[in-house]
Amino acid sequence: MTPPVDITIVTSWPQAVVATVIVFALLVWPGIAAWLTSRRTNRVLTTNNGGSHVKDQLDRIEADTKDNSVAIATLAGRFDEHLAAEKSRRRR
Repeated sequence: MTPPVDITIVTSWPQAVVATVIVFALLVWPGIAAWLTSRRTNRVLTTNNGGSHVKDQLDRIEADTKDNSVAIATLAGRFDEHLAAEKSRRRR
């Protein structure tokens, strides 16, 4: 019967290279995967594709907000004119 082999004993340079590569891969791969995913997510969120991306929806919301701001400013101007007309009418 052969004695059990201790896999933690590194006796040659190929074993050292394999051990280093395995440790490096286990430590670095999650970071690389996260970096690649974040780049893809950033690209998806910041490009237009015709309506379904977040960027398209945000652009539509901003356009609606600007339209509403213009409408509110117009109504505010009309309201001020109306108040001025009421004041002049009451002075008579």
